[in-house]
Amino acid sequence: MTGAHAIVVLPAGAYGALVDREQRQWLSRGLVSMQSPLSGVFATVLSEIGAPVPTSGLAALRFWGQTSERSGSWMAAADPVHLQTRLRDLRVRCLDSEQVSRAEIKAIFDTIQNEFGADGQYSFVNISDCGYISCEQSMEVAETPAAVADGHVPDQFTPSGASAKPYHQLLGEIQMLLHEHEINVQRQGRGLPEINSLWLWGGGKAPEINERSLPVLYSSDPLFNGYWQSCAGTIKTWQD
Repeated sequence: MTGAHAIVVLPAGAYGALVDREQRQWLSRGLVSMQSPLSGVFATVLSEIGAPVPTSGLAALRFWGQTSERSGSWMAAADPVHLQTRLRDLRVRCLDSEQVSRAEIKAIFDTIQNEFGADGQYSFVNISDCGYISCEQSMEVAETPAAVADGHVPDQFTPSGASAKPYHQLLGEIQMLLHEHEINVQRQGRGLPEINSLWLWGGGKAPEINERSLPVLYSSDPLFNGYWQSCAGTIKTWQD
C-alpha cells in the first residue's frame, strides 16, 4: 500500500502462467497464504488496506467494473449455474468459460428477458460470462457468488422465510423455462451439464462516487474495478 508494499491476488493454479521469473523473485520476498473462497478474497483485500467493505450492492459494483457505467437501479447478479440432482439433494455447480460459451449464455438470457422482461418489472442482461437482473423493487437474494456455493446445497446460501417468496417464485419460473430450452437439449446431447438455473446474489444499488485514497489497482477483475471506480481510484492492467 506504500511504494514498497503490495497485495497480489492470483487464481489458484495460475502462478506459473501469469508470473514470469523476475516477478517470482519479487514475490518470493513476500508473505504467501491460500485464501478460501468462503472467507472472500474481495473483503480480505479491502480489510488489509483499511477500506470499508460493502455490505450490499456487490453486483452493481461488478456491473460498474465491467461497463464503466454506474447504474442507478437496484440489481443483482444472475449468473448461469447447473443444479446437479443427486440421490438426496441438489448441489450448485459453477459453469466457467470452458464449460459454456458466450453464445449459449446470450441465448439463455434472450429467452429469459423475452419471458419476464416484457412488463418492465424485471430486466435481464448478460455481459460476457456474467448476468444481471434489475428490478423496480428490491428483493432478497443470496449474499455470496456461486463460486462460494459451488459443490454445496443451495439452501445453505439462499434467503428463506416469507420475505424471500418473490425470489423463490421467480427462480422457480426461470428453472421451468430453462428445463427444455434448446440450448440445454443440445448440451445434453453433447454430455454437458445443463444451464438449468441462475444464481441470484449481491443485490443492491451502486454507491455514489466517494473519492477515497486507495493504492493503484492492477486488475481486470470487474468487482475490484467497480469498487475502485466508486472511490475514484486509479486502475491499471497487470501488464502496465
